Amino acid sequence: MIPGELVFKLYDTHGFQEDVIQRIAKLNNLEIDKKGFWKLLADHRSRHKTAFKEQTSKKGTLFDKAIDKLHEGGIKKTDDNPKYDLKQSNNQITLKNLNTKLVAILNEDCEWIDFSEPSENRPYYLVTERTNFYCEEGGQIADEGQAYFNEDVGFKVESVFKIRDIVFHKGHFVLNRNCDENSLYQTSFYINVGQNVSLEVDSVKRLNVMRNHSAVHLLNAAIRKVLRHSVVCQIGSSVTDKGLSLNLSVYGEKLSP
Repeated sequence: MIPGELVFKLYDTHGFQEDVIQRIAKLNNLEIDKKGFWKLLADHRSRHKTAFKEQTSKKGTLFDKAIDKLHEGGIKKTDDNPKYDLKQSNNQITLKNLNTKLVAILNEDCEWIDFSEPSENRPYYLVTERTNFYCEEGGQIADEGQAYFNEDVGFKVESVFKIRDIVFHKGHFVLNRNCDENSLYQTSFYINVGQNVSLEVDSVKRLNVMRNHSAVHLLNAAIRKVLRHSVVCQIGSSVTDKGLSLNLSVYGEKLSP
């Protein structure tokens, strides 16, 4: 049997798809360790670039402590199923806003705080019970958008990532400068754990990412159809709201220039 670690290396490093590896193994009267491969693949996908960067920084252990505290409070994971909630009308797709609760605030040093006075000059990490934001993963960039606590205090979501099934929204507070300046220092304008919050995804960016994501799959399928006598392995892809890229390894006939 081919170990899961070797199967994953062929997949991740050399660009061989699982079905191709399985066919090669069968030709040599071998089997592959599917369970081992799937576990490594799941771990790899969950540790997307942003989460990996944050977790492997000096803040890594502090993220773990915050997650442990959430677990102690009964919160084992962030429900991110609402990210699939789309509304279609008049041949247009719109995204639904999500009302949820704030369950954790971490400051720029990744320290847990139970409440925070709004500040526009420092980054924060917010965790909510539920989220409609996509994390960065699989070569696709994360959503951006806003979180609204009240008419005077919002939060600009600039990055979204997942660690141990907990979704972190990183960004800066945004204050309504039209409100009474003195009111910013009243208790009612403090952001507290347990407070209601409304999450709004940047729909224009999300829809552009969705189009480019679909385009990657169509391009991949078209190339495989044209090179039907070759072994085509996807090495990686990148999807943003601005464009896309697809990296392939081709064994056999080549595309003509």
